[in-house]
Amino acid sequence: MFYSRVRAWSLVAPTSGRLATFDRPGVRVAGEANTTTFRSVARVLKLATIVAVPSVGEAIDMLRSGKVDAFALGRDALAPYQAEIPGSRILDGHFHRTGIAIAVPKNRPAALAHASAFLKEAKASGLVRRAFDKAGLQSTAVAPAE
Repeated sequence: MFYSRVRAWSLVAPTSGRLATFDRPGVRVAGEANTTTFRSVARVLKLATIVAVPSVGEAIDMLRSGKVDAFALGRDALAPYQAEIPGSRILDGHFHRTGIAIAVPKNRPAALAHASAFLKEAKASGLVRRAFDKAGLQSTAVAPAE
C-alpha cells in the first residue's frame, strides 16, 4: 500500500574514499548509539572500527576533528551537516534500507478499502511528498500510486 524506503548513508571526511572501501582495519565509522543505522553498520562492516556516539552533534564534531573517518546516518539527515565540514561528501551506496508501510487488521475489508483509497489519493495529490519534504526527507521516494 504505502511504501517508501529510507536508506542509511555515510558522510565522510574530504580525504575518504568510497563506501565499499570502508570495511578495513584502521577505518573508524561513527554511528548514533542504539539506532537501526548503528546496528546495521556494525553488522555490515566487519573490519572497520565502529564508534557509538550519543548524539549527531558529537559525531559531527568527531568527524570534523578527524577522530572518525565517517558518520553513518540517513541521507536526508546528513545533508545539512555536510556544509559544516568543507570538502566532505555523502557517499553513494547504503548500509541498510527500511520500509515504511501502513497495515490494517486481517478480515477488515472496509478498513483496507478506506486506507487504500486514502493512500492512493494522498500520493496522487502530492500530500505524501509534501509530508516527506516537511520532515526533511527530500530524497526519500514515494511509492507510485496504484
